[in-house]
Amino acid sequence: MKKKILTLNVISGVFYVISSLSLLAIPVLSSGEKISSAGYVIAAVFWAALLVGTVMQIIISVMCRKLELKKCTKQRAALIPAAVFLVLLVVMLLFKNDSLILMSADLALLLLSVEAYFLLKRRFSL
Repeated sequence: MKKKILTLNVISGVFYVISSLSLLAIPVLSSGEKISSAGYVIAAVFWAALLVGTVMQIIISVMCRKLELKKCTKQRAALIPAAVFLVLLVVMLLFKNDSLILMSADLALLLLSVEAYFLLKRRFSL
C-alpha cells in the first residue's frame, strides 16, 4: 500500500510540474489584447494538470488515513520549498512591473515550490 501511495505521489508531482511549466508559455503567447487559440490550450493544460494533481493528492490523503500513519518528525526537507516560496514571493513583489518573462518564470517557480512542499511532506510522512 505504501508503494502505491508513493507511486501516486510521483504521478501527482508530474502533473504539478506540467501545470507549473505551462505558466512559462505566457510571455510567448502574449500578443496584444487578443488571446490566441494556443493560449486557451495552455490555460486548459494548466488547469487540467493542477486539478488532476490535486485530486490525486486528496486520494492519497484518504489512503494514508486508512493506514493510520504516525506523524513523522523528519520533515525538514519539506521546509526547503517553503523557504524558496518565501524568497520567490519577495522577488515577485519587488519586480512585479519589470518584465513579463521574469514574472512568468517567478510565478511558475512559486507554484512549483508550493507543490513541492506538499509532495515532500507526503513523501517523508510514509
